[in-house]
Amino acid sequence: MNENYTQWVNLNPNQEYDENSYYTIDIQEDGTLKGKYSFIKKKYAALSLRNQIQQQRSLDDYILSVEKKYPGLDISSYSFSALDSVDLPVSGEFEVEIKNSADVFGNQIVFAPLLFEAMKKNIFKIEDRKYPVEYEYPISTTCRFLYTIPDGYTVEAIPTSASFSLPDNSATFNYKVTVDGNKISVIYKLKINKITFMPTEYSFLKKFYETIVAKHNENIVLKKNN
Repeated sequence: MNENYTQWVNLNPNQEYDENSYYTIDIQEDGTLKGKYSFIKKKYAALSLRNQIQQQRSLDDYILSVEKKYPGLDISSYSFSALDSVDLPVSGEFEVEIKNSADVFGNQIVFAPLLFEAMKKNIFKIEDRKYPVEYEYPISTTCRFLYTIPDGYTVEAIPTSASFSLPDNSATFNYKVTVDGNKISVIYKLKINKITFMPTEYSFLKKFYETIVAKHNENIVLKKNN
Protein backbone atom coordinates (compact mmCIF):
# COMPACT_ATOMS: atom_id res chain seq x y z
CA MET A 1 0.00 0.00 0.00
CA ASN A 2 1.36 3.41 -1.00
CA GLU A 3 0.36 6.15 1.45
CA ASN A 4 1.05 8.82 -1.16
CA TYR A 5 -1.19 7.27 -3.81
CA THR A 6 -4.91 7.90 -3.94
CA GLN A 7 -7.59 7.10 -6.48
CA TRP A 8 -11.36 7.03 -6.83
CA VAL A 9 -12.94 3.72 -5.89
CA ASN A 10 -16.05 2.67 -7.82
CA LEU A 11 -18.62 1.55 -5.23
CA ASN A 12 -21.26 0.64 -7.81
CA PRO A 13 -21.88 -3.10 -8.17
CA ASN A 14 -20.19 -4.62 -11.21
CA GLN A 15 -22.67 -7.50 -11.47
CA GLU A 16 -26.42 -7.64 -11.81
CA TYR A 17 -29.27 -9.64 -10.34
CA ASP A 18 -29.85 -12.05 -13.24
CA GLU A 19 -32.56 -14.71 -13.23
CA ASN A 20 -34.37 -16.76 -15.85
CA SER A 21 -37.47 -18.78 -15.01
CA TYR A 22 -39.31 -21.35 -17.09
CA TYR A 23 -42.77 -22.81 -16.46
CA THR A 24 -44.33 -25.68 -18.40
CA ILE A 25 -47.89 -26.01 -17.13
CA ASP A 26 -50.91 -28.18 -17.94
CA ILE A 27 -54.21 -26.52 -17.02
CA GLN A 28 -56.78 -28.88 -15.49
CA GLU A 29 -60.54 -28.43 -15.88
CA ASP A 30 -60.91 -27.75 -12.15
CA GLY A 31 -58.40 -24.89 -12.39
CA THR A 32 -55.47 -26.79 -10.92
CA LEU A 33 -52.14 -26.12 -12.65
CA LYS A 34 -49.63 -28.97 -12.92
CA GLY A 35 -46.17 -29.05 -14.41
CA LYS A 36 -42.54 -28.03 -14.04
CA TYR A 37 -40.80 -24.88 -12.88
CA SER A 38 -37.11 -24.52 -13.66
CA PHE A 39 -34.70 -21.65 -13.26
CA ILE A 40 -31.17 -20.37 -13.72
CA LYS A 41 -30.00 -17.73 -11.26
CA LYS A 42 -26.75 -15.88 -11.86
CA LYS A 43 -24.62 -13.39 -9.95
CA TYR A 44 -26.61 -11.61 -7.21
CA ALA A 45 -29.67 -13.79 -7.90
CA ALA A 46 -27.57 -16.89 -7.21
CA LEU A 47 -26.11 -15.30 -4.09
CA SER A 48 -29.60 -14.43 -2.82
CA LEU A 49 -30.85 -17.99 -3.31
CA ARG A 50 -27.81 -19.49 -1.59
CA ASN A 51 -28.34 -17.16 1.37
CA GLN A 52 -32.03 -18.11 1.62
CA ILE A 53 -31.18 -21.81 1.62
CA GLN A 54 -28.41 -21.36 4.22
CA GLN A 55 -30.95 -19.77 6.57
CA GLN A 56 -32.85 -23.08 6.64
CA ARG A 57 -31.78 -26.30 8.32
CA SER A 58 -32.07 -28.33 5.12
CA LEU A 59 -33.22 -28.20 1.51
CA ASP A 60 -36.51 -29.78 2.59
CA ASP A 61 -37.04 -26.94 5.03
CA TYR A 62 -36.28 -24.42 2.30
CA ILE A 63 -38.90 -26.04 0.04
CA LEU A 64 -41.42 -25.90 2.90
CA SER A 65 -40.68 -22.19 3.32
CA VAL A 66 -41.37 -21.62 -0.39
CA GLU A 67 -44.68 -23.48 -0.15
CA LYS A 68 -45.60 -21.42 2.90
CA LYS A 69 -44.75 -18.19 1.07
CA TYR A 70 -47.02 -19.08 -1.86
CA PRO A 71 -50.32 -20.57 -0.65
CA GLY A 72 -51.71 -23.16 -3.03
CA LEU A 73 -48.24 -24.29 -4.20
CA ASP A 74 -47.24 -27.92 -3.69
CA ILE A 75 -43.73 -29.04 -4.70
CA SER A 76 -43.63 -32.82 -5.07
CA SER A 77 -39.97 -33.08 -6.11
CA TYR A 78 -37.01 -30.80 -6.60
CA SER A 79 -33.38 -30.70 -7.70
CA PHE A 80 -30.60 -28.10 -7.58
CA SER A 81 -27.20 -27.85 -9.20
CA ALA A 82 -24.09 -25.85 -8.30
CA LEU A 83 -25.38 -24.77 -4.88
CA ASP A 84 -21.90 -25.19 -3.42
CA SER A 85 -20.01 -23.69 -6.39
CA VAL A 86 -20.17 -20.02 -5.53
CA ASP A 87 -18.68 -18.88 -8.85
CA LEU A 88 -21.31 -20.69 -10.91
CA PRO A 89 -24.99 -20.00 -11.60
CA VAL A 90 -27.52 -22.00 -9.60
CA SER A 91 -30.12 -23.97 -11.51
CA GLY A 92 -33.07 -25.94 -10.28
CA GLU A 93 -36.19 -27.80 -11.31
CA PHE A 94 -39.40 -28.36 -9.34
CA GLU A 95 -42.41 -30.56 -10.04
CA VAL A 96 -45.32 -28.39 -8.99
CA GLU A 97 -49.07 -28.36 -8.49
CA ILE A 98 -50.71 -24.98 -8.03
CA LYS A 99 -54.18 -24.37 -6.68
CA ASN A 100 -56.00 -21.08 -6.04
CA SER A 101 -54.34 -19.38 -9.03
CA ALA A 102 -57.10 -20.12 -11.55
CA ASP A 103 -60.84 -19.64 -11.02
CA VAL A 104 -63.60 -21.64 -12.65
CA PHE A 105 -66.79 -19.75 -13.47
CA GLY A 106 -69.30 -22.06 -15.16
CA ASN A 107 -67.73 -22.95 -18.50
CA GLN A 108 -64.78 -20.56 -18.11
CA ILE A 109 -61.32 -20.82 -16.54
CA VAL A 110 -59.79 -17.46 -15.63
CA PHE A 111 -56.24 -16.82 -14.43
CA ALA A 112 -53.41 -14.28 -14.47
CA PRO A 113 -50.59 -16.09 -16.31
CA LEU A 114 -47.55 -14.80 -14.41
CA LEU A 115 -48.60 -16.71 -11.28
CA PHE A 116 -46.10 -16.10 -8.44
CA GLU A 117 -43.92 -13.94 -10.68
CA ALA A 118 -46.61 -11.28 -10.93
CA MET A 119 -46.09 -7.88 -9.37
CA LYS A 120 -49.26 -7.36 -7.33
CA LYS A 121 -48.67 -3.83 -6.05
CA ASN A 122 -46.63 -0.80 -7.00
CA ILE A 123 -43.65 -0.54 -4.66
CA PHE A 124 -43.64 3.23 -5.18
CA LYS A 125 -46.66 4.76 -3.45
CA ILE A 126 -45.89 8.38 -2.56
CA GLU A 127 -46.55 11.09 -5.14
CA ASP A 128 -43.26 12.97 -4.81
CA ARG A 129 -39.82 12.03 -3.59
CA LYS A 130 -37.07 14.28 -2.26
CA TYR A 131 -34.26 11.72 -2.26
CA PRO A 132 -32.92 9.38 -4.96
CA VAL A 133 -34.22 5.85 -5.43
CA GLU A 134 -31.33 3.45 -4.89
CA TYR A 135 -31.30 -0.15 -6.14
CA GLU A 136 -28.71 -2.56 -4.74
CA TYR A 137 -27.76 -3.73 -8.23
CA PRO A 138 -28.97 -3.72 -11.84
CA ILE A 139 -31.75 -6.26 -12.46
CA SER A 140 -32.40 -8.61 -15.36
CA THR A 141 -35.43 -10.90 -15.07
CA THR A 142 -36.91 -13.14 -17.76
CA CYS A 143 -39.90 -15.46 -17.21
CA ARG A 144 -41.24 -17.84 -19.82
CA PHE A 145 -44.48 -19.78 -19.50
CA LEU A 146 -45.89 -22.46 -21.78
CA TYR A 147 -49.45 -23.44 -20.93
CA THR A 148 -51.39 -26.37 -22.37
CA ILE A 149 -55.14 -25.81 -22.17
CA PRO A 150 -57.57 -28.67 -21.41
CA ASP A 151 -59.18 -30.66 -24.21
CA GLY A 152 -62.46 -29.15 -25.29
CA TYR A 153 -61.47 -25.57 -24.39
CA THR A 154 -60.56 -22.58 -26.53
CA VAL A 155 -58.83 -19.33 -25.66
CA GLU A 156 -61.42 -16.58 -25.36
CA ALA A 157 -59.20 -13.70 -24.19
CA ILE A 158 -55.51 -13.01 -23.52
CA PRO A 159 -53.60 -9.96 -22.26
CA THR A 160 -52.41 -7.61 -24.95
CA SER A 161 -48.66 -7.66 -25.53
CA ALA A 162 -46.74 -4.57 -24.47
CA SER A 163 -43.28 -3.06 -24.53
CA PHE A 164 -42.21 0.16 -22.88
CA SER A 165 -39.20 1.84 -21.29
CA LEU A 166 -38.11 4.91 -19.41
CA PRO A 167 -36.92 7.83 -21.55
CA ASP A 168 -33.21 6.94 -21.29
CA ASN A 169 -33.77 3.14 -21.40
CA SER A 170 -32.67 2.94 -17.78
CA ALA A 171 -35.57 0.51 -17.28
CA THR A 172 -37.36 -1.62 -19.87
CA PHE A 173 -40.35 -3.96 -19.79
CA ASN A 174 -41.51 -6.47 -22.40
CA TYR A 175 -44.58 -8.67 -22.20
CA LYS A 176 -45.73 -10.97 -24.98
CA VAL A 177 -48.64 -13.43 -25.03
CA THR A 178 -49.32 -15.65 -28.03
CA VAL A 179 -51.60 -18.61 -28.81
CA ASP A 180 -50.74 -21.57 -31.03
CA GLY A 181 -53.42 -24.26 -31.06
CA ASN A 182 -53.82 -25.53 -27.50
CA LYS A 183 -50.63 -23.79 -26.31
CA ILE A 184 -50.32 -20.35 -24.73
CA SER A 185 -46.87 -18.77 -24.59
CA VAL A 186 -46.12 -15.93 -22.17
CA ILE A 187 -42.78 -14.10 -22.05
CA TYR A 188 -42.03 -11.38 -19.51
CA LYS A 189 -38.78 -9.41 -19.36
CA LEU A 190 -37.79 -6.68 -16.92
CA LYS A 191 -34.48 -4.83 -16.89
CA ILE A 192 -33.35 -2.12 -14.48
CA ASN A 193 -30.14 -0.89 -16.04
CA LYS A 194 -28.94 1.60 -13.45
CA ILE A 195 -29.04 1.72 -9.68
CA THR A 196 -29.71 5.40 -8.93
CA PHE A 197 -32.80 7.33 -10.02
CA MET A 198 -32.88 11.00 -9.11
CA PRO A 199 -35.99 12.67 -7.62
CA THR A 200 -36.69 14.28 -11.01
CA GLU A 201 -37.00 10.76 -12.47
CA TYR A 202 -39.27 9.43 -9.74
CA SER A 203 -42.60 10.17 -11.45
CA PHE A 204 -41.44 8.24 -14.55
CA LEU A 205 -40.31 5.31 -12.42
CA LYS A 206 -43.58 5.26 -10.46
CA LYS A 207 -45.61 5.27 -13.69
CA PHE A 208 -43.36 2.53 -15.10
CA TYR A 209 -44.24 0.25 -12.18
CA GLU A 210 -47.92 1.19 -12.33
CA THR A 211 -48.00 -0.03 -15.92
CA ILE A 212 -46.24 -3.28 -15.01
CA VAL A 213 -48.72 -4.02 -12.22
CA ALA A 214 -51.65 -3.36 -14.55
CA LYS A 215 -50.27 -5.73 -17.22
CA HIS A 216 -49.45 -8.42 -14.67
CA ASN A 217 -53.02 -8.45 -13.40
CA GLU A 218 -54.63 -8.96 -16.81
CA ASN A 219 -56.26 -12.38 -17.20
CA ILE A 220 -56.35 -15.21 -19.66
CA VAL A 221 -59.88 -16.57 -20.20
CA LEU A 222 -60.54 -20.09 -21.46
CA LYS A 223 -64.00 -21.18 -22.55
CA LYS A 224 -65.34 -24.71 -22.77
CA ASN A 225 -66.73 -25.58 -26.16
CA ASN A 226 -70.43 -26.41 -26.40
